[in-house]
Amino acid sequence: MLFILLIRGVTLPGATDGIYFYIYPEFNRLKEMKVWAAAALQIFYTLGPGWGSLICFGSYNKFNNRCTRDALIVPILNSGTSILAGFVVFSVLGFMAKRAGVSIEELAVAGPALVFVAYPEALSLMPIAPMWSVLFFLMLFFVGIDSCFAHVETPVGCIIDEFPKLRHKRGWITFIFCSFSFSISILFGTSGGMYWITLVDWYCAVFTTAAVSFCQLCIFSYIYGAGRTVQDFQLMTKSRIGYGWWIALLVVTPVVLIIFVSSMMNLSNATYQGHTFPTWAQSIGWVIALSSLLLIPTYFLYFFFFRTAGSLKQRMKTCLSPSPTWGPALPSHREEWVQLRLRYPLRHRFLHPDFCATPDTSASLDGMLLDTM
Repeated sequence: MLFILLIRGVTLPGATDGIYFYIYPEFNRLKEMKVWAAAALQIFYTLGPGWGSLICFGSYNKFNNRCTRDALIVPILNSGTSILAGFVVFSVLGFMAKRAGVSIEELAVAGPALVFVAYPEALSLMPIAPMWSVLFFLMLFFVGIDSCFAHVETPVGCIIDEFPKLRHKRGWITFIFCSFSFSISILFGTSGGMYWITLVDWYCAVFTTAAVSFCQLCIFSYIYGAGRTVQDFQLMTKSRIGYGWWIALLVVTPVVLIIFVSSMMNLSNATYQGHTFPTWAQSIGWVIALSSLLLIPTYFLYFFFFRTAGSLKQRMKTCLSPSPTWGPALPSHREEWVQLRLRYPLRHRFLHPDFCATPDTSASLDGMLLDTM
């Protein structure tokens, strides 16, 4: 559908002006945090980090799945699709601006307006417009259902994993969760629905998911250790993990997220169509954002006081250590994992496995990874 709309869009008068506006950079806009927030909103919504869906679906992979390959392919395809959609939108916007006699910047639309303004405009200009309109919105419906798969599977999977006795009632749990989600979503269909969507987009997608992603990163980079994480990746993928992944885990990504989250705290308030939300509405937005974030320290305090024993130091050590059940689930994979840890122990959990071995040992490690294939 995007390629069909692109072909039609680029043949319209004024399309080149729209595409030029789309690809010509304005570097001074990089100083505005709202631009970075909009980029984060796009990534966190389309790619899905911090929502739990990537972890949930990743748990269904085979133990030796090349997850590092997937971690490169999926973002490239994701961003490539977004870039393609941008060419479709701005080619049509260029035509609409030329026909209305206004600048493209005045006409630029985002969010739901893309679906209900820009794309229908392009569809109305095509031969057999009703047929293409039906196909387009049918595609949109399936895209929405596809997104729901991830957002429903994540909480349902968590509930079933936490309470295995409910496994045979999975259908009812899914039905109850979908009914609950549907009831809440009715709010977005009211007269003030766009304002509620803006609040949830701004405070949840930009701030909450970034904070949750940072917490997840802290667990695997610092508490569990970037070195251990890389070593586990090497065992699962049967190949050496380069320093780029290690540096990204230990330094680059945490620093970027710290700067981003701290900047979000001082960012301007949510706005809709140039109008800033009142203070009470902004407060509701923060309540929505913190309602999920507060579960993290709440569970930590519960685990600290009721699931640990000993002195303060011993309790903290228990909280910040992997559980005894941590590791591969299947006995054969767990045995490989234990043997790798015993034969090639890390000097420190932060260090890359290459730094913890002599050249001969490193070669032996490569041999062992190949032997387990």
